[in-house]
Amino acid sequence: MLKSDRSLQIMDHSVKNRMLPNDPLVKCFLHCMFDMFGLIDSQNIMHLEALVEVLPEELHNTIIELVGACGTKKGKDGCETAYETVKCYIDVNGKFIWKQMVSLLG
Repeated sequence: MLKSDRSLQIMDHSVKNRMLPNDPLVKCFLHCMFDMFGLIDSQNIMHLEALVEVLPEELHNTIIELVGACGTKKGKDGCETAYETVKCYIDVNGKFIWKQMVSLLG
């Protein structure tokens, strides 16, 4: 099984159970996803506020709340940074984050 297949399997299980496992594959999956959407830069700084440009207006306040509360939670590398930041997002507004994950992952 490819790492990407395993990552998707783990993320699918994570979303269904509303838990974010402390797993290197999950951490790097999150980094890859943020990178793909242009939400993390080469310095591993999160730019969730970029979503305000593409998401419906009714979600803007939630995005601004998450950015204000969490910013970027620095880890030892990009994968760890993405993971720690998502953990903060879940702590601040888990209902919103899990709903978005379900939308992204199906």
